[in-house]
Amino acid sequence: MTTTTNVSGADSASVTQGYDRFDAQIQLRAGDTTSADLDTLVEMISIQRSQMLRLRAQDSLAENKAQLALMDKSREMLAQMKDLKQQAKQNGLSTMPPDMKKFCDDNGIKTDRTANDDIHSSDQWDVNIEYLNSFVDKISGQSKTQFLQLQRLTTDSDDSLREASTMVAKHHDLFQAMVQSFGR
Repeated sequence: MTTTTNVSGADSASVTQGYDRFDAQIQLRAGDTTSADLDTLVEMISIQRSQMLRLRAQDSLAENKAQLALMDKSREMLAQMKDLKQQAKQNGLSTMPPDMKKFCDDNGIKTDRTANDDIHSSDQWDVNIEYLNSFVDKISGQSKTQFLQLQRLTTDSDDSLREASTMVAKHHDLFQAMVQSFGR
């Protein structure tokens, strides 16, 4: 008979959501008390939890990098919009370039559609700039949240490793004491 124990309930959802690279379960035979004592199991679980958290942190870091790249591109587009606004002030109108239009469409950023075209006055560029600023604020907030999550995952992973290290040290001390008592 086999009993399966998950590392933790909160982490098991993450494991089933795509963390197949890591096996977060320990198989124990019911009634087999010689396979591992409680301290050893805690040690094993702590190490596995730390590994799983490190994998999640790596994924979070990749997401954060993608978010920062999007923020950089958004800021480039914002600078370009401000230049186009100045052109519209001088010439009456300026045209939104196709790459800017694609960027806005791809990221769900509204643009001024007053005349149902991509030719804008200075006032219409103000509207576009406002929409893009709102998008930048949104992704900036998301990036901060992802960074805090990354910090939490790293801290939790370090805590799990520290716990495992404490258990290993405890076992080492116990075995040292046993060896010394046999030597007397």
